[in-house]
Amino acid sequence: MALLVERPIKVGDFIEVNNLLGTVEKISIRATVIRTTDDVSVIVPNFRLIESNIINWSYGDTTTRIHLPVGVAYGTDPVLVTEVLLSVARMHPDVLAYPPPKVWLRHFGDSALQFELLVWISHPPDVEPIKSALNFCINQEFHNHHIEIPVPQQDLRVRNLEGIEALLRSQQLNPGDKGGNPSPTHLGISPPTPEMFSAPMSTDQTLRSLLRQVTYFENCADLDLRILIEHGYRQLFPANQVICHENDLGRSFYLILSGAVEIYSQRLDKYIATLRVGEFFGEMSLLLGIPRSATCRAVEDTVLFVVNHNDLQKLLVNQKQLADEIATKLSERQQALRELGLLETGNLEEPPFIRIRKHLQTLFGI
Repeated sequence: MALLVERPIKVGDFIEVNNLLGTVEKISIRATVIRTTDDVSVIVPNFRLIESNIINWSYGDTTTRIHLPVGVAYGTDPVLVTEVLLSVARMHPDVLAYPPPKVWLRHFGDSALQFELLVWISHPPDVEPIKSALNFCINQEFHNHHIEIPVPQQDLRVRNLEGIEALLRSQQLNPGDKGGNPSPTHLGISPPTPEMFSAPMSTDQTLRSLLRQVTYFENCADLDLRILIEHGYRQLFPANQVICHENDLGRSFYLILSGAVEIYSQRLDKYIATLRVGEFFGEMSLLLGIPRSATCRAVEDTVLFVVNHNDLQKLLVNQKQLADEIATKLSERQQALRELGLLETGNLEEPPFIRIRKHLQTLFGI
């Protein structure tokens, strides 16, 4: 009766109780019918629901977070793991862009670095199919990037290593001794070579390597770039779509992951350049708070990595010296800045570095 009066659950809710996951189909005075994700109807006495902790995934907001644990071999680049996992999350159509996916390094296990991918979805009944799809994709992307998922292992310590080496050496020199002990070569065991211990190469065009090609981030540590990788996002622009218009205020800069982008000035009716994979644009407007100086259009289907104002602010707050490096790089482009009108206002006696550094401090609160 309490279920009917207090209504902690209602027909249509997706709930979890005592490891039973399913949708509420009917609530009567004595029992509740739950249809599980395996399409099986289970009749649960109401007193069991009252006595148990019920997780109601449909109560209020249906947005649900999925946790996907995954272990990788020690020695694996954690930034590469972060990039691959976030890329997998953003490829799945049912994973929400906001709240954005996250990657946590949970702990250092006995045999593996234990990571966890966290993603948000809007339809709780699809939790298990989405988990499966993401796991399939993670397995494929780990294979593509030579990331090893290790099996549990134990280290064997040999105390009398010198004696064993001497024994094996003597067996190699006397393979036909009366003891009949075969040498490692006769057992089909090849002596170790340096190539056996060489680490697999990762792909050349990782997002981290492309970000490091950006002038302002070339000296950033891997952990700094991880902030941009985690908070930035990919966006597809179909052919001929305008990415940003001249004179618009810029809140993002863009790194080209695939395709090509044409830059042209509408005011001058002049073609400026075509940018391709690994090149970037839009940073001047973002860093200096000035209008876009040109219009940018996708020449073909183009995927961009987008870093907006808030993402860059997170990095600058954590790494305040980066603002000085950015100001130095921008001040080296005095002629371009004059053409944009930045150095034509205010105190012209003030060095360009100081002027730009003040702009960054004002824009990003650093």
